[in-house]
Amino acid sequence: MLAIAFIVIAMAIMNTVFMAVTKRTREFGVMMALGTPPAAIQRMVVYETLVLMLLASLVGYGLGFMLVAYFGRHGIDLSGFFRGYSAIPGLTGVVHPQLVAGRIAVPGLVLFAASVLVSLYPAARAARLDPVRAIRHV
Repeated sequence: MLAIAFIVIAMAIMNTVFMAVTKRTREFGVMMALGTPPAAIQRMVVYETLVLMLLASLVGYGLGFMLVAYFGRHGIDLSGFFRGYSAIPGLTGVVHPQLVAGRIAVPGLVLFAASVLVSLYPAARAARLDPVRAIRHV
């Protein structure tokens, strides 16, 4: 299930990078017409993806840590779902989440690596643009 989620997320990232490349086709055409080598265009797209993923990871992990810390202290009241389970001793309707580093770091690193890998294809397409056609692109 996690692999399917990663594939869907990776495709969404690739779509985002493709849209960024498509919106900036004229810019890439001008850069290439001025002498920027295709490898530099490719690196620029990959670096931008790295920065976006780094910022998104920092914001996502930061918000996630704050939410887990808050709900770890106060709990999530699910007692509405547990009304009929009073026969099970020790079962309460309040859940207190905890952070487990092993379950956080690995998916984050896999997603980061996947985002870099899926950005290579749009970056290669940007590097292969014809400068004249790219400048005329509307």
